[in-house]
Amino acid sequence: MKLLRITLENYRGIERCELRPAQQGVTVVLGPNEVGKSSLPQALHLLFQYPHDSKHRDVVATKPVHRDVGARIEVELETGPYHLVYEKQFHRQARAQLQISAPEPENLTGREAHERAQQILEETLDEALWTALSVEQGKAQDQPALKDQHWLSRAFDKAAGSATSGEGEASLVAHAEAEYGQYFTATGKEKEPLTAPTARLADLEQEEARLRASLAALERDVEDTARWKTALQSDREAFARESAELRALEDELAALRSSQDVLQRALADERSAGSELQLVDRDVAERAQLVQTQRGAHTECRELERRARELLPDLELARGRLADARAAAQRSAELARSAGDLARSRAADHTYLRDLHDLQDLATRREHLNEAEEQLAKAHAVESVSRIDADSLAELRRLAQDVAVAEGKASTAAARVQVRARRALELEVDGARRELEADATLELHADRSHSIALPDALELVLQPGADAAVLAAAVDAARVELRERLHALQVNDLPDAERAFARRTDARSQSQSLKKRIAEQLRDLTREALDEKLARLRAATDSYPTRRASNEPLPASTTLAATLAAEAETERRRTEGDAAERERELRGATERHAAVEKAHAQRANELEAAMRRADEARTKLELAHARESDEALAGKLAAARKRADEARDAARAARVDVERRAPSTLETRESNKRHAVEGLRRRIDAQQTELTKTLTRLETLGQDGLAERAKELERHVANTRDELERTRARAAAARLLFETLREERERERRAYVAPLEQRIASLGRIVYGATFQVTLEDELSIRSRTLEGVTVPFESLSTGAKEQLGVLTRLACAQIVADDGGVPLILDDVLGHTDPERLDKMSAVLRLAGKSTQLLLLTSSPERYRGIGGAQFIELNRSGAR
Repeated sequence: MKLLRITLENYRGIERCELRPAQQGVTVVLGPNEVGKSSLPQALHLLFQYPHDSKHRDVVATKPVHRDVGARIEVELETGPYHLVYEKQFHRQARAQLQISAPEPENLTGREAHERAQQILEETLDEALWTALSVEQGKAQDQPALKDQHWLSRAFDKAAGSATSGEGEASLVAHAEAEYGQYFTATGKEKEPLTAPTARLADLEQEEARLRASLAALERDVEDTARWKTALQSDREAFARESAELRALEDELAALRSSQDVLQRALADERSAGSELQLVDRDVAERAQLVQTQRGAHTECRELERRARELLPDLELARGRLADARAAAQRSAELARSAGDLARSRAADHTYLRDLHDLQDLATRREHLNEAEEQLAKAHAVESVSRIDADSLAELRRLAQDVAVAEGKASTAAARVQVRARRALELEVDGARRELEADATLELHADRSHSIALPDALELVLQPGADAAVLAAAVDAARVELRERLHALQVNDLPDAERAFARRTDARSQSQSLKKRIAEQLRDLTREALDEKLARLRAATDSYPTRRASNEPLPASTTLAATLAAEAETERRRTEGDAAERERELRGATERHAAVEKAHAQRANELEAAMRRADEARTKLELAHARESDEALAGKLAAARKRADEARDAARAARVDVERRAPSTLETRESNKRHAVEGLRRRIDAQQTELTKTLTRLETLGQDGLAERAKELERHVANTRDELERTRARAAAARLLFETLREERERERRAYVAPLEQRIASLGRIVYGATFQVTLEDELSIRSRTLEGVTVPFESLSTGAKEQLGVLTRLACAQIVADDGGVPLILDDVLGHTDPERLDKMSAVLRLAGKSTQLLLLTSSPERYRGIGGAQFIELNRSGAR
């Protein structure tokens, strides 16, 4: 079965929820507690189990308490060959509808829809197995009840084969044992009726194989001879062509080597002429640079002398301004210090008066906070005493209504008995004395047994009918249920519960109001921060009078203190601004004086250095002219340029000749052709050798009589093999019958246990490693687990290990029945006791199982299943799923 869609409307606290799980794979349904995740499997159970007009308490419990509407459940699913949409609405406007689209369209409503759906589920689904494999919240460590599950047994039969036995098994085993003894010893070894023909057949088959191998070798040699001759002739012709082409390429390569030698010599001449030209160019450039340097040095000396004379007036002016700025800055600094002392004194007075005001305000807030906290503690005490909340009160009202309804039904259905006294009488009614005046009437309802007696004269016993007794029992049951619930909630009756709920509601409302008052008093502080601030303010205000630096009287108010502090601060800023301005002016004057002095000194230094450079340039030029004149140097340059041009033209012509011959292509072709010729030579030698060997074998072996001998031996082998196969078939049948009957019961147990053990072990080794094994009881529950050779009983394992084995068992069963249509596996809040390492490995197991099984995981902790690759996550809240 596959769940395609689940829709809930007005189901308990869920207004509407539509869930579309993955048809194959893992779907994780997540959401906070009490949002309705666990309601999904319950809703499926109610849909399949109860008619739409059922009054069962499980059905009644799904009705929303805040609205008078009917709970609606709708499921779209595939099961066997059927594709259907099944809907039921309980309580108000109850209805049922079944729409079948495959294999044949059907549309049913009411009881017919319920009965048809039950028929389809009984035909295609093992509901008991589905229930056994699903996990309710908090029961993941429990093992599923798998014994006698019909679908699981059928799947095991497919996996391991079915086994049966009859009433005459003992005599049949004895007969089979006698037949078995003709062919096998007690230890299972074969006797002479099997071993003798087997040996004869082996000898004949060996001889037959030898003859056939000889024939096949002759045929291959004949075919190989023709092939070798053809290939040898073709390769010899190719060798002659390739050798001629190789010689032509070698001639071209020799001509290329000669051209390359010419090019190398031309390039060497070009480099030599170029080097000589560079040396002459350098000498000419140096001579021109010496002339330019001498001219520049004379010009620079004249300019520097002029600029040095221009700086003298600026230097005298900068010295006078520096002295004036230094005096003004000293006066402004003294005024700023005095104003700063006054501003700090008045600011401290203002802070002191403000702290006094804040201290009084915080002390008042702390008193109000203490009062609110005391009242909140009392409200919490009242709230914690009562056990009556809205749900329990609604439950008591429902139970009281059930009692009233049951009493009304019993009263309506019961017969009435009237006894009229014609004179004053004294009666005993149900063992109690009653007095009746004349014409007075005693009326009783026959909903239960009553007795009316006249002492020493008459006793009348009234017994209710069967229907009345049932109704009376229903009244008693409803009253007992109401009394038990009242006792559990520690109240006397429904009015007492109403009063307790009212007290609890009032206390809760008062708690909310007090919490708001506490928050208003705390504002942006915590209780600890408020107390700390109180202590800090108290310490600061107590110590200030002794720390005060000023002897002036304190201001009369905080406002006056703030005004005085602001005025002093304004004056401080003004004087500090003036002092800063004078200081900036002093720095400017200092910088200007230093700049002018530096510029004057720099001009003097530059002039002295320029004069030295001019002397050096004149001396160097005179020495150069003495070594070689300008005319001789020009003639030398012209001769070097002519030699360089001639060498460059010769190198260009040699390079063109080499490039024309395509060196890289020619060398590649020559190398390839040489290897091709060598390969052909080796292949011709190898082919000649193989041809010689083949001709030698043909001459040595020959073909006389081999085919006729092989055919005769083939007929003899076939006859011997047929006889042996008939004998072995009889022996195998005897062995199979004997061993099958003898081991029937043991094989039946193994046939059911082994597939499940193997499937659990296969999944478990992903989590625990290659040494993991489990041992199952006959009823298919896990007896023990083995790891690293250590076996531990299931009951001695940790809660986490039990939980993991429980999940592995369910997944293994779901995989086994998957080929028969399978069942969707719903696991509620599993693996909560699993450590992170094994949780990651269990995620891999869940993903693997999801490939063959529809798997739904319900959880409020989605991080637990984040490691399941490809899982679909659906978030559930009270307004739906997303």
